[in-house]
Amino acid sequence: MEVILDIKLVKVTRPNNNHVVKENQMVASWTKSKQILQNALPKLQDDNVGEDSLSSQSLFDQDINSDGYLNSLVPLECFLTIESHANLQEIYTVLCKSVHDIRVKLATNDTIFGIDKNQSVIDTTIAENRATSAVTTIDDIEFWDWAGRTQSHSLWYCDDRSKLTMLQILVEKALRKSWHDNMVSMEFFEGITTSKIQFMGFVSQHTKKDYLSRFHPISFVLFRTDVYSSSTVVVCTLTTRNHIQSNMQDRLLQLVQIYQYQAHKIKFLMIISNELVGVDITLNYSSHFGYNVMSFDTSTVTQDCDNTDGYFGITTHRPIPVLQYGNSFTWAKYCYMVLHPDMIRKLKPGQDTSYCNALRSFL
Repeated sequence: MEVILDIKLVKVTRPNNNHVVKENQMVASWTKSKQILQNALPKLQDDNVGEDSLSSQSLFDQDINSDGYLNSLVPLECFLTIESHANLQEIYTVLCKSVHDIRVKLATNDTIFGIDKNQSVIDTTIAENRATSAVTTIDDIEFWDWAGRTQSHSLWYCDDRSKLTMLQILVEKALRKSWHDNMVSMEFFEGITTSKIQFMGFVSQHTKKDYLSRFHPISFVLFRTDVYSSSTVVVCTLTTRNHIQSNMQDRLLQLVQIYQYQAHKIKFLMIISNELVGVDITLNYSSHFGYNVMSFDTSTVTQDCDNTDGYFGITTHRPIPVLQYGNSFTWAKYCYMVLHPDMIRKLKPGQDTSYCNALRSFL
């Protein structure tokens, strides 16, 4: 927390000639619209969720509902060593700058433009950065590789999801393709339409002639700002199956906390709740473990213990920890799937070398 509070950034201000900027954009859109019609730009559409290359999750045939699958997603805590103060300062400087750049783009209306179904130019109100702006050298190699693989991989932020129908469609499609499909309440979709729900996510976008034409989400967070309790309430988090073992979702929660601190002076109080998504969504053992590692207090959540449904909220007052995802973690992640499933996962110092040799032999 000290590191984040000590980072100094230039204040974000809206330009005095903001009305002139908007008028210029409007005039420019008239001309561009005619050019686009002549070149028959495809209509704005979202692509399949999770359209990515092979990763550790897609190498083996596993049932997402089985206990063995869920347990295999739990990272080995002994590999996630917290960085030193100096390294944390370097890491948070990168993350704070990424969020700051997003806020500057929002203030100057430097947002993504697309084409609606009527072939008219529209301002999506989405501010975007390259995904590489939000990764560091300590991150999981698959996350690092995805972020830098192509310029189309981006970090998106929208301050009000209700302004944009395409984000509503994105969320609905993603949930309908998840294993929570039958549990999500219709009140959720109504809630994100009527409430000021913010969106932050990693998205693969495709453009044509500088206009957004197709996109698909890899990981995203929907949240709202509770000004009364000075907190951030996360109402939905979703990550594609082949990236759930990376720290992509952790990173989004970190970025949301930094954004809320910079924009609203909320000092990291975050609540994850099923208030909109539905009471049927519960926290299983693996979720408890994962959120505990991210410093959330799950001790008072009784849903999973007594098999009762209901609303829950887990809270943290601290920044989501920055953890070390290095070579040893990557070896462990892959080798656990390759080696005998009954293997005890408590490693002594130096045993990651055995993991290395085992995977080399397997390959």
